[in-house]
Amino acid sequence: MSREELDIGESVRQHYERQDAMIRHFLDYTQTAGGNVLVVAHAASVDTCTRLLLGKPPRSDQDFIKLVRQVPYCGVAICECDQGHWEVKDTGHLTMTHHYNKSNNVASLLLD
Repeated sequence: MSREELDIGESVRQHYERQDAMIRHFLDYTQTAGGNVLVVAHAASVDTCTRLLLGKPPRSDQDFIKLVRQVPYCGVAICECDQGHWEVKDTGHLTMTHHYNKSNNVASLLLD
């Protein structure tokens, strides 16, 4: 996607759909090498990159904003596929945080 194609006025639903398309493209592209993908992105991407893979609908605008406020500064999540079924797993790693962020288990935030 080129810079000119980015829509800065996209809705939360469109954001989820764009992130899902990107993740699925990466997974398809790397399938012959095992399908492993590492994504490094900002807080909301932990949810937007995994939610549709998990078979859940995009969050509402209000739920999305609430979630963003709960995601740790440097949260880590693992999403694994077993026989076509995607799951989020706890990494067991501590999260980095600062005064205004909570130190939450990222996997538990994604499960609701």
